[in-house]
Amino acid sequence: SSGINAEWPLRPGKDTRKIVDNIISKGYVRYGINTGIGVLSKIKIENDKLIELTYNIIRSHCAGIGDSLSLEATRRMLALRINVLAKAFSGCSPELVEHMVAMFNNNCLPLIPVQGTVGASGDLAPLSHLAQGVIGEG
Repeated sequence: SSGINAEWPLRPGKDTRKIVDNIISKGYVRYGINTGIGVLSKIKIENDKLIELTYNIIRSHCAGIGDSLSLEATRRMLALRINVLAKAFSGCSPELVEHMVAMFNNNCLPLIPVQGTVGASGDLAPLSHLAQGVIGEG
């Protein structure tokens, strides 16, 4: 299979990571960046706990069960996520996209259960299982 070459950002001038870094450095409070989520949305999370917050959100949404997606379907899912994040609208870092590209190019794929979801969109559990692989836990 062919690899991916990605430059950051795919849409120059739209690097929202700088916006996220500014929110954090200036101490602004923004939902899901430095607050809890859902009923905990009014709780500000201190800067030194933000990575832990991110990991815990990923872990809490890994609610899938059953057989795993095929490796080809998982690979396509990873490619689609890379495509979305590389456009630099989400606030993620270039290093995250580079890491995901390396995973894709090296066929390093997490197991993603075919059943289960969290929320109305239907993709939070599968995407969380994908993210869990990205952080080295899945």
